[in-house]
Amino acid sequence: MEGRIPLKFRTDGEIPLQAPLVVIGHPNGLPAKVAGNDHVRGNDHPDYFETNLDTFKGNSGSAVFN
Repeated sequence: MEGRIPLKFRTDGEIPLQAPLVVIGHPNGLPAKVAGNDHVRGNDHPDYFETNLDTFKGNSGSAVFN
């Protein structure tokens, strides 16, 4: 599509503990679900971070925003 700017994403470093987060996804093929008011709970691993986002089976690959 023309006139669109791609989202920027983090490629290095770590997200701070308690950073606010929102997730947008289509779990199990359901309509879009937006879950927010959550935060980073752990960031000790270099490949992922832990959150308290309200996600479930089928949310794999959903966008997480800070």
